[in-house]
Amino acid sequence: MQPGRSQGGVARWRWDASRCEASPLGLRAESPLQNFASSVAPIIWLLAMVIFAGTSFAATFTATFQRNPITMGESAVLELQFEGGAPAQPPSVAPVAGLTAGFTGQAQRFEFVNGAQRHWVSFSYLLSPSKPGDYQLPAIQATVNGQALSAQPPPLKVLPATASPAQDALRQAAFINFPQPKREVYLGEKFLVQYELYSQFNASGNAPRIESEGFLFGPLIEADKRPVSVNGVMFQRFTYQMTAMATRAGELVIGPASTRLVLQIPTSRRDIFGFSTTRQQPVDLTSELHPIKVLPLPQENVPADFAGAVGSFHQFTVEAGPTNVAVGDPITLRVRIAGRGALDSVKLDAPAQWREFKAYPPSVTLTNLDQLGLQAVKTIEQVIVPENADVKALPALAFSFFDPEARAYRTLTQPPIPLTVRPGAAAPAVPTIVASTNQNNTAPQQQRDIIHIKPRPGTLAAVTTPWMLRPGFWLLNLIPVVAWLAALLWRRNADNLANNPRLHRRREVERLVREGLNELRQQAAANDGAKFFATAFRLLQEQLGERLDLPAAAITESVIDERLRPAGMDDALLMELHALFQACNQARYAPQFAAGELTTLANRLESALRAAGAWEGKR
Repeated sequence: MQPGRSQGGVARWRWDASRCEASPLGLRAESPLQNFASSVAPIIWLLAMVIFAGTSFAATFTATFQRNPITMGESAVLELQFEGGAPAQPPSVAPVAGLTAGFTGQAQRFEFVNGAQRHWVSFSYLLSPSKPGDYQLPAIQATVNGQALSAQPPPLKVLPATASPAQDALRQAAFINFPQPKREVYLGEKFLVQYELYSQFNASGNAPRIESEGFLFGPLIEADKRPVSVNGVMFQRFTYQMTAMATRAGELVIGPASTRLVLQIPTSRRDIFGFSTTRQQPVDLTSELHPIKVLPLPQENVPADFAGAVGSFHQFTVEAGPTNVAVGDPITLRVRIAGRGALDSVKLDAPAQWREFKAYPPSVTLTNLDQLGLQAVKTIEQVIVPENADVKALPALAFSFFDPEARAYRTLTQPPIPLTVRPGAAAPAVPTIVASTNQNNTAPQQQRDIIHIKPRPGTLAAVTTPWMLRPGFWLLNLIPVVAWLAALLWRRNADNLANNPRLHRRREVERLVREGLNELRQQAAANDGAKFFATAFRLLQEQLGERLDLPAAAITESVIDERLRPAGMDDALLMELHALFQACNQARYAPQFAAGELTTLANRLESALRAAGAWEGKR
């Protein structure tokens, strides 16, 4: 056997039949020297491979862009690659005017050629330009194994935004749908604004916001979140709603809704464990804007008591009590207004006929019947006091408002409420004592002396309540009964857990998840990424293992598609679990995380664990 020509860079061995001949015992060498050489040669070759593999080389450092040039709206990925060693910390990239840089992750790659091992460590940075132009980053410094290395990134060219195929693909992967809310509204009218955010990939960012001049917007809420199919492509759709109210009349424009998302786009590359990797691609999303005509309120047929209320109000009730009082007694007046509109600014002025009452400041309660506050109920309570007995009724009350749907003013009235007012209580008359003389001259009858009260009470004794009538007596008798019931319940619970291993494991997992989430928040506050993701991966294994009745150690990302999806788990929860598993896997190569990112991941993990714990599917 002798070494032959290498194929594909790998040394191969072959048998040379011309140096051997057949014998009853097999192959034998032509001479003892050739026999010794053929037997020792493999050992020498293996030793050479080991020595060659253990040879260390000087570290190298290169800086390249994955794609250059780029266009506005896109981001460049700067890759710092080290061979033969790696720095202890990711190198810092100096900022450049008009260009923001952020560290995105770390990756490793191994290669074995002819028994020699090559090892690369790469650090990725996401560069986002603010304007077109040419950008030159300064040289990047790093220290590897005590050796100072330097690499100069090539110039980055940013072209003006054009309708490139890459940008078209991004616009199709994520977009905002903002339908026309209303074409005409009245000044002070409260109306609904709704828009939808579509994303084909996992994304991070803020909810789209609208800032338009001439409008007041209410709080933004996420009304719905669900996977939908658009032209055969699955998207995650987020529906947002808010209220708006015009503050001035005229031709106004509402919108656009805009936000910035960072899409997690899958790539064809895989890590050393075989998992697919993703790249971060920021994208700025902007919706269309819509013109709205804001009409002023009509000046004709305006009710005298109109105070600016705009909406559609269907209920106006007035209650008062008590109705039979004396002068100076309080009467509680309760007014209730319900409907659709801006009830928070509605006021109810007292009529002029209330001059015979003393009124105290009212208390106002506003109850929203929906999350946005379009439908609401306003309750006004006021204490009034009649000042004379001539008051016979509580004056009639009226509430006027402008109805945008009817395009007219409307007035709701309530009739007077009869009252019975009595005069106030007068001070009792002082009796008049008239002196009289005794006409009878006979001597008055001698009166009996006053009998004194007993001057010495004698022996005193406290009168006590009998034991049987004391509450403490019965409480003491209840203690054994309560103790017996508690012991009985504990025994039954222990028997149930012993006879139901699934229930026992579920309660144990709930305790582990509850304690693990507390540990996650502490680790996120301490920015301990290694312990954070180890705890997160353990909690995912425990929760999913309990739901699938599998050992926790057997839970990996593959069970999502192999077990959970056939069992009927919601697609949105499956996507979230995929993202959390990938984050735990990627954390092995990118251990540096900001405290805010870990806190966000902890909140997402808590929501996913609660949803998975409440899920019941086919085992």
